[in-house]
Amino acid sequence: AVVSTQSTGKGETKKGPPKKQQKRDEKKSQNSDSESEEGELSESDNASLTDDESEGFNDGLDENCLGDAEDRKKIMSMTEAERERVLFERMEKRESMKTRQEIQRKLKLQKKKEEAAKQEAERKKHDHDSKSFRSQRTRKLADDKGKGKAIDELRAKREAHKAKMKGGHDDSPDRVLLKTRDVYSDEEDDDEKSLSSSSSSIDSDEGERAPSPEIIRHITSKEQLSKIRLSRFKLERWVHSPFFKTVACGCYIRIGIGDKLGKKIYRVAEIFDVVDTPKVYTIGKAKTNKGLKVRHGLAENMYRLEFVSNQDFTDSEFLKWKTTMDANNL
Repeated sequence: AVVSTQSTGKGETKKGPPKKQQKRDEKKSQNSDSESEEGELSESDNASLTDDESEGFNDGLDENCLGDAEDRKKIMSMTEAERERVLFERMEKRESMKTRQEIQRKLKLQKKKEEAAKQEAERKKHDHDSKSFRSQRTRKLADDKGKGKAIDELRAKREAHKAKMKGGHDDSPDRVLLKTRDVYSDEEDDDEKSLSSSSSSIDSDEGERAPSPEIIRHITSKEQLSKIRLSRFKLERWVHSPFFKTVACGCYIRIGIGDKLGKKIYRVAEIFDVVDTPKVYTIGKAKTNKGLKVRHGLAENMYRLEFVSNQDFTDSEFLKWKTTMDANNL
């Protein structure tokens, strides 16, 4: 190694640390840092994911899909049908934007996890290959050494036997006959036997798994019920589709059942059938004669699609439905 020197002005030299040794230490520290971080997300990646998750969704509207005072005034000046249409379009747009944002976040997180897992798998594969190579090399050297020693012994004994033959000592008691199995070991057969026995023991330990029982979960909140709610706009869009009956049955609607003291009364109802009615009527831009058979608790009735509301269930309507269902053990 080259040693740097510095003159002190008095005829003496001052030794400094070797430059090559410093470079080696720095390289070792960098390698150790990189090896410790392989297969794991870095702190910057974790921070970026945390920031993405903490960012809230904001489309400039409140929870009722209304904006500032001017926007509220504009919405309230519309007719009920126009107001419901505008609010429904805003709600659908908001749901679409939320879904897109969530998908992008999950894709980003999945990509980082896959990259980290790939790096970890490559590192483990490299370590495994290195260990396997070293193990095979050590075993081969040991086998070669053992075989070479046995061959040398056999050669020496043959030379001794030839010397005795020449000397006329054929009947000497020191004469030894060697067999091939005494020189070469049968390690490979032992390895195959051990592998076959271990595989048979693993197969015998495996048993049949019983199927897991199906878990039935009941609706406990208005948010859960709203996820399977159909609005009048959706019914209007799908009424002539071939899958309409299949999709509608099992979903819930907010159905108007009449007026009380000048105020409309709505109930939470489950659709259990779609039938044809004798009257053709208009719903939005479509004409149809379809009717919905619905139930609220044990009560059943048939309504036209035009009586379905676009608005979400209120807390009182959900509580009324939940109380009725619990009272009838449904």
